[in-house]
Amino acid sequence: MLNRLFIREYVKKMTYDDVRNVALKNGIVLDNEEVVSIYKYIKNNYANYFSGNISDYDVIKEIKKILSITNYEKVLKIYNIYKDKI
Repeated sequence: MLNRLFIREYVKKMTYDDVRNVALKNGIVLDNEEVVSIYKYIKNNYANYFSGNISDYDVIKEIKKILSITNYEKVLKIYNIYKDKI
């Protein structure tokens, strides 16, 4: 539960640069459109994810629409590593 509180506070303050920097730290180079799309997706959907209104499958399906196939595959690997730590 404490992790969710930290995430909520982080998302409130999150910027486009934060999205880009997290991606870069994980070996993912996002173009500007991908950065904006991921930013908006997180801002608009993180609370629904934690409340159970969005499933892992829904997140993966939506992210696939946003990213290039190469970036999608990289993000999917990272997502699968960290999702259980939340």
